[in-house]
Amino acid sequence: MTNRRSSTIHDSRYGRLIEILIDRRSEAGVSQAALAAELGICQPDVSKVERLVRRIDALEFFDWVIALGTLTNCNPKEILGEVYLCASRPRQGEEET
Repeated sequence: MTNRRSSTIHDSRYGRLIEILIDRRSEAGVSQAALAAELGICQPDVSKVERLVRRIDALEFFDWVIALGTLTNCNPKEILGEVYLCASRPRQGEEET
C-alpha cells in the first residue's frame, strides 16, 4: 500500500502549525493588521490563513515565523521547534513506526 501525503489545509499537522502561529500572535497581543503590515499583505489574508481558508507555502511560513519573531521578541527557533514537534508526530489514524 502506498503512503500518500495529504497536501490539504485539513491535515491535522497543518492545523496545528497554524494554531501555533495564532497562539504566538495572540499571546503577544499582536493584531492581525500589525502582522499583515509586517508581512506586507492585507489583514483579510491573515484572517483567511488563520481560519484555514487559505494555505501558506513553506516560504510564506518562514516569513510569518520571522515576522512574529520581530513583533513578539520571540526567537523564531522556538516557533520552528514547536512546529517540528507537531509535524514529527504521526497523523491521526496513522501508526507510529
